Amino acid sequence: MTRKVEPGLLEGLFELLSRLPWWLGMAAAVVSFVLLHEIATQPHGAEAHMGDIGSTVASEVWRTAAAFGQVILPLLFGAAATISAIRARQRKRNPDQRHEK
Repeated sequence: MTRKVEPGLLEGLFELLSRLPWWLGMAAAVVSFVLLHEIATQPHGAEAHMGDIGSTVASEVWRTAAAFGQVILPLLFGAAATISAIRARQRKRNPDQRHEK
């Protein structure tokens, strides 16, 4: 018996973005980089007091996630835009081919 593997979040997002116009994927890459870069480069707060340790940890987690995301998401969006552009070019060359699976 074989199990059908469900796609993950990034795979589903990649598939969705690769079906959008290529320029939309490139715009998403630029916007995601700019927004996440802003979060990742925010200055660290002053020394935290014991009562503020939770908010300090949370802000550091967000900053770290944004630092990784500012690289990963634009690459994902750019790759999806490239696939979209390739598919659009193939459709122009082969107008008989309606939909891909």
